[in-house]
Amino acid sequence: MQEVYEIQDMLAELAQTHIRHRTNRPVDYKLQIDETLPAILMGDCARIKQIISILLSNAFRYTEKGSVTLSFGFIENRAENDYITLVASVRDTGIGMTEEQVNRVYEDFANTCAGKNSDASLVSVSTSITNRILSLLNAKLDILSELNVGTTIIVSIPQIVASAKTLGAETARYLSELSELSGEI
Repeated sequence: MQEVYEIQDMLAELAQTHIRHRTNRPVDYKLQIDETLPAILMGDCARIKQIISILLSNAFRYTEKGSVTLSFGFIENRAENDYITLVASVRDTGIGMTEEQVNRVYEDFANTCAGKNSDASLVSVSTSITNRILSLLNAKLDILSELNVGTTIIVSIPQIVASAKTLGAETARYLSELSELSGEI
């Protein structure tokens, strides 16, 4: 559902929600935010939070030590000033995937978009759900992964800029500190 939302509120909720995923493992949770990100956007905030939550949950699930980093930035649409591409990435130092496993995720995404049934033995239910949400958001998914090194999943989502106001350095720093506090809980 298209709605006007404040990116700060969405990021704060994501940061606080995923503090609990750290458990007792030595995993740092980091949040990196472009301070020039538009502060107020129009899009499907609930689905964006859902997709990022799924990606973060998987990153924490497959990372025994090291870090999980959530980054937010954007790409300006030069043709239309009212639109940007919101770029969110989830990077982990977990178990990673082979090239074959990454290709299977892409194949499932293509099959989901085409309305075909995916082979549940090849990919997880969360990947299937993620693919459906990505399709609804007209979003793009990129995966960079190396076995035993980690995975970075980048989601690019078109959004409407609802205000010229930007997030700002102070707010970006505050949000980053929320994730840093996760190590103390």
